[in-house]
Amino acid sequence: MPISLLLAACTEAQLSTPTAWEPYDPLPLVDPLVGTGGVGAQTTGLNPGASWPNGMTLVGPDTRDSVLGAPSFYHFGGYHHDDDRIVAFSHTHSHGMGTNDFGGVSLMPRASFSGAYTTGIGRMAPLDHELEIASPGRYEITLPDDGTRVQIAATLHGAHHRYTFTGGGEPVVLLDLAHALPNVTIGEESWVEVDLQEAEIRGFQLLQGSYSSRFGGLQTHFLATLDPPPVASGGWSDPAQPEPGATSGSGSSGGVWVVFPEGTTQVDVRVALSYVDAEGARSNHRAELPDTALDARLEEVAGAWRERLSRVRVYGDPVDRARLHTAHYHAMLMPSRLDDVDGRYRGLDGEIHSTDHPYYSDLSLWDTFRTLHPWYALVHPELQLDVVRSLVKMADDGGSLPRWPLGHGYTGGMIGSPASIVLAETSLKGLDDWPVQEGFEAAWRHATGPVARSSRAGIEDYLELGYVPAEVSRGTSRTLEFALADAAVARWADQLQRDDRAETLWRQAESWRNVWDPEVGFFQDRFRDGGFTPFEGELVWSPDYVEGNAWHYLWAIPHDPRGLIDVQHGGALEALHERYAAYWDRVRSEPDDLFPDDWYWHGNEPVLHYAWLGSLVGRPDLTAAAARWILANRYSLDPEGLDGNDDSGTLSAWYLWSALGLYPIAGTTQYAIGSPLFEHAEIDTLSGTLSLDAPGTSPQRLYPEALLVDGQLRRDPWLRHTDLLGHHLVFELGEDPVAWGGIATP
Repeated sequence: MPISLLLAACTEAQLSTPTAWEPYDPLPLVDPLVGTGGVGAQTTGLNPGASWPNGMTLVGPDTRDSVLGAPSFYHFGGYHHDDDRIVAFSHTHSHGMGTNDFGGVSLMPRASFSGAYTTGIGRMAPLDHELEIASPGRYEITLPDDGTRVQIAATLHGAHHRYTFTGGGEPVVLLDLAHALPNVTIGEESWVEVDLQEAEIRGFQLLQGSYSSRFGGLQTHFLATLDPPPVASGGWSDPAQPEPGATSGSGSSGGVWVVFPEGTTQVDVRVALSYVDAEGARSNHRAELPDTALDARLEEVAGAWRERLSRVRVYGDPVDRARLHTAHYHAMLMPSRLDDVDGRYRGLDGEIHSTDHPYYSDLSLWDTFRTLHPWYALVHPELQLDVVRSLVKMADDGGSLPRWPLGHGYTGGMIGSPASIVLAETSLKGLDDWPVQEGFEAAWRHATGPVARSSRAGIEDYLELGYVPAEVSRGTSRTLEFALADAAVARWADQLQRDDRAETLWRQAESWRNVWDPEVGFFQDRFRDGGFTPFEGELVWSPDYVEGNAWHYLWAIPHDPRGLIDVQHGGALEALHERYAAYWDRVRSEPDDLFPDDWYWHGNEPVLHYAWLGSLVGRPDLTAAAARWILANRYSLDPEGLDGNDDSGTLSAWYLWSALGLYPIAGTTQYAIGSPLFEHAEIDTLSGTLSLDAPGTSPQRLYPEALLVDGQLRRDPWLRHTDLLGHHLVFELGEDPVAWGGIATP
């Protein structure tokens, strides 16, 4: 349902600002269809399907265009809002991760069987958004060609599907092993079988996508129970030769269908998954899908979402409130739960292990360390603790910390040591109920030499030369990311009183200075002999950088603003202010087209802290203006509501922080302050309720003039994590820019 209709359907009480800061239900303010479209570099990769908070499954429609097909770049999440056909409802999707994987265990109901239905193109149904409803944990749509109504309620490890048919025929449900997202292949080991006596479909599917193929594929076991029991079945291993009466299908092209009695109007299909084995899928099914009471499952998943989303309450403009709660929802779709109800999980070594805590994977760490994990540390600390416990187990099982673990494998995606930053920051913020020393040792190994998997490329050169040379490729980005991680782990070593290791890490953390070229005024690659590579231009995506240009990495050291001023401007603070202010003038004047932005590309991660640098160097007015501009111009409640891939909730978490007037500095306990959108907000923390007030905030009254914490005036526009734990913040805002505060010292 479009957000305009969603808002219209909500009661006045649900949308209006509550008086006296009354509690309210956030679920009516969430629209999962936001950000499910986009074109070019603004493609978002989201699926509006049903998911438990950080569940194993995200169950929803996979779509295509009847003319253009399903271009892979537009279908990272299986769904694109501009499409006009539904091919299937599959159980596994990423959340805006920017590469093709998942799309496993697909179902498709049809009013009767046709031999054409063994292929996606043959069975696809029209997609009509006016017949579509999505809310947290729930997805519904009517297929207009045969009138079938599809309802899906998510559980932690699966989903309850209800298909309502118009009657008059023998309805069928198809499970196509060959179906997955574009560029994802299915292993020949895959199989599916129907047990008519037990009214079950069970099987195994090996999905091999752009990331999962790097470790052999996702081993997906599934069990589906059917009510009423089907009266017949069919199967195929070759889609061109469907076999009525068959009870199985196998291989990369196989599938089955089941037939229900003539006149059947309602079919319930309950599906559970496991990455461990068939018994794991059955145990998950038994625990979460005990009966056909769909309303009970809907209440359960809505309750799970309500508990989490209610931890943040905001009072102000209705559209801003809807944006914030939708962003909060999007921030809790990945990482994904991987362990079964019995505590078993498949580790990064491919073996079966047991855990006494929830085990998470699908961690897009190069993205999420910047905004998402700091959000979890403050608002969902129990989840953040389980994430870091999972990372330590990954290091134990697989031999080293991952960079981008997907399911049960290392992918080696992206660069740096983002897991180390997540571990360090969690400990620095006082969350220590996890194997801290074991985690520190894993981070130390990652920083000081090659490791078994997901090692730092160019680590030997980095340690010897003080930078990653051009001969390794992307040397500038690697050096900057390594130094950021080393600073975080050095700070952690100080906390743990590991002085010998802290000294080494602080020395390495200064390596970023070695790739600054004062002749061109940007960071860039150096050869092993020390000479800089020829500068290709400030807007060129050169081999120096990962997914960006010289401007996208100019201020890549948010944890050391004093160092940036010294290196880039010889200590002249005003020179930085001038360059920074001129930069934002350029950003605001650049047309917003389908390509990556030259100056500030909000759809990618290296620049996400740029708006907040101003508050770290005494110009909170520049931070407020920049952050407000991004909030207004890069987010909306439309299908194009994000500025590109959400990267597992990273952009959504940026919105959450910025709308509240705060921003975490990765790898530290520090937060820059900005300009809250809401006159009043409340966040439940481990130490009580954090209250934030910004009296009179508006698009005109946006500039911070003062900050009070529990009534005490602060001299600088930044805070520590402890300032947020159960305290009261007051942002005094005005209509005129004011410079105040000094240079931050994380």
